[in-house]
Amino acid sequence: RTLMLGAALLGAFLSPLAASAQSSLDVAEARAFLGSWVISMTSDFGAFTMNLEITDQASVDTLVAEVERRFARLDVLVNNAAINVPVGSVDRPDLEQVETILRVNVVGSWRMCAAAIPLMRRHGYGRIVNVTSTAGAFGGSSGITPGSEAYGVSKAGLNMLTVKLAAELAGTG
Repeated sequence: RTLMLGAALLGAFLSPLAASAQSSLDVAEARAFLGSWVISMTSDFGAFTMNLEITDQASVDTLVAEVERRFARLDVLVNNAAINVPVGSVDRPDLEQVETILRVNVVGSWRMCAAAIPLMRRHGYGRIVNVTSTAGAFGGSSGITPGSEAYGVSKAGLNMLTVKLAAELAGTG
C-alpha cells in the first residue's frame, strides 16, 4: 500500500496570474485569490483532503499526525508546493516577497520532510520526491527571467536540500 502525499502546485496558478495582471501580483493577493492550499491524500483505503499551510509547523504536524492516524504509515512524500511571483530587480528586490518564496519553496519542503521522516523511519520505508525546476540548475537559462531570481534561487536551494537528504538518509529505508 503506497500512500502518496502531494502538496498543491500553487506556482502553476500564480505565474499566469502574475503575468496577466495589470499590476504585479503579490503573495498576499495570490493567497486571498486562491484561498488555502489543499492537500489530497490517496491510498487503496480511500482519500481525504485537509487544508495545509506549508509555512506553519502546527499545520504540517497536524497533517502528518492525521496521515498516521488514518493510515499508520507514510511511504511517499511528494513536495510540490511552490510560488513564483515577481520580486523586482536584483538591485531593488522586494525582500519580503523573496523571503516568502524561500519560506514556501525551500523551508516549507524541508518542514514537510522533517515531519514525515520519523513516520517513514518507524516503518522502515520511505521515499521523498522534491519537485524542482531547471530554474535552479547551474548553467541553464530558464531561471534567468527578470524578476524571477528568487524562484531560481529557491529551486537551487531545494536541489541542494534533496542532495543532503539523500546523503543523510541513504540506507535507512
